Amino acid sequence: LRTPLTSIRLVAETLQSRLEPPLSRLVDRLVPEINRLINLVQDWLELSQLEIDPSKKLNRKPLELRSLIQSVWQTLEPLARPQQLTLEYSGPDSLWIEADESRLYRVFLNLLDNSIKYSPPQGIIHAEVNLLPPRDDLSRQVQVSIIDSGSGFPESDLPHVFERLYRGDPSRTRQSSVAPNPLGVPKAKDQVSISSTTGTGLGLAIARQIILAHGGAITASNCPKTGGALLKIELPYC
Repeated sequence: LRTPLTSIRLVAETLQSRLEPPLSRLVDRLVPEINRLINLVQDWLELSQLEIDPSKKLNRKPLELRSLIQSVWQTLEPLARPQQLTLEYSGPDSLWIEADESRLYRVFLNLLDNSIKYSPPQGIIHAEVNLLPPRDDLSRQVQVSIIDSGSGFPESDLPHVFERLYRGDPSRTRQSSVAPNPLGVPKAKDQVSISSTTGTGLGLAIARQIILAHGGAITASNCPKTGGALLKIELPYC
């Protein structure tokens, strides 16, 4: 699917520079839809690969968590600035974990992008990092909570938000602001671009699978204090 779609896109992009209005407007509408299909195919492929053999798809290395979250926010800041949204971080100044940087970057990119889109103007998005007490097996977990200032998830959506292609309540259906590289999944943070491509409905499903591949867990709820969406991640901490 990806190969013929890429060929179709190349033809459409060639036509963009050769057609005059009103025909050019038809091609201008066509190209974003082709990109949307390419992104959908790539997201589905990534999700399937993670499910089949999750641990072997990870490139683990020492990773400083706060720096990663701030780097993601810098990428998304052009989207947050018109709404005067701010990110407030609370937690350790420096906390290192063993993780796949590009995969975990993708997780926070999806979560913070959602927070931006569902927060009202001048809202605050909270990123809270906490070390959890050791469990019975003496293993430790780091917990990262992303909390927006929007209206939260409808209760009927909460059991389904990590399902493939689940779009939920129409009030939370939106235009995605972050599009993966149309020819492949972003391999590093400098490859992520911002566009107006419609979301594929797989973002949270991919985020969940990436976290599971790291031996962690992710849950969705509504924050009692703000009423906004609360996405909580737990990852092993050594």
